[in-house]
Amino acid sequence: MNEKSKCVLCEKDAEATKLPGKSESSVECNTCKNYELDHFFEKAYTSMEKEKRAMISAYTRECFELGKEPIKLGDPDNLKEIIEEYRNKTIDEKLDNLIFHLKRKSNYLGSSVTWDEKKDYPITYSLSLEGFLKIFIVAKDRDLLLWKSRDKFAELTEEGWRLSTDIKRSRE
Repeated sequence: MNEKSKCVLCEKDAEATKLPGKSESSVECNTCKNYELDHFFEKAYTSMEKEKRAMISAYTRECFELGKEPIKLGDPDNLKEIIEEYRNKTIDEKLDNLIFHLKRKSNYLGSSVTWDEKKDYPITYSLSLEGFLKIFIVAKDRDLLLWKSRDKFAELTEEGWRLSTDIKRSRE
């Protein structure tokens, strides 16, 4: 049975489905995408610093974008390495993930892609929409995408499309 709840990572509305015979739920969130939560550890996540939860959200979102199985959020101490890895992503790594995401949403070179910084910010390993917008500006400055400030549409340039193809190959 699906029930409305709050995502333990981003605190936005989410759908939770109790897994039969387990103390876990499958959670679907528009921002963090899909993950499984062991309810024994739920309070540990809700009391965790927002920055750490944002890095775990980036991880769950990236797993979703790459078509991986939803991760299981158990003991948060087991995620310390992931939190540190995502916290220390470089501008180029953040940019690559944005370009990869836009390519996945593009039908063809020149097609416009819609985005929503309120739910898409984790794809750039950002803590908030401000960090997300900074990466968008870097992509525009490097001529990887066409975007008008604060517009909800962007399109990859030829250079952005080429880079996204290289990124995809490196991740396969």
